[in-house]
Amino acid sequence: MTTDVLGAAIERLRFKFLGLLRQRLGVVRDCLDKDTPDADDLETALFVVHKVAGSAGTLDLKHLGDVARHCEESLMIDQQETGMISPRSRAELERFATFARAVLDTQRQLNRNGPTAPHPPRMTASAEPSAR
Repeated sequence: MTTDVLGAAIERLRFKFLGLLRQRLGVVRDCLDKDTPDADDLETALFVVHKVAGSAGTLDLKHLGDVARHCEESLMIDQQETGMISPRSRAELERFATFARAVLDTQRQLNRNGPTAPHPPRMTASAEPSAR
């Protein structure tokens, strides 16, 4: 398989991933919009961030994967300790949702402006995973 063919295949997968990210972001927003998310919301949010964490890095969205992975770790602690989304994890989900929205907005800009547009956002010091 040539580099061009492989690159085109990765771009198709990335395009599909970003479409799924948009849908999954809506699911996360639904969880966050509830005053008191329940155990099902925890499972749903965990599923979403797990999927994003596992795929993002492969598709040159490493920083999105890092944010998702950190959120996943926080949600896994909640799952083991209380079975409910803690305030800490709620903040991590908000951070994930904000970062995912930035990635989608950047991608939309890339599609509009062509190959000279900026790369997807990178985590800044304020967006780095918080210490536990």
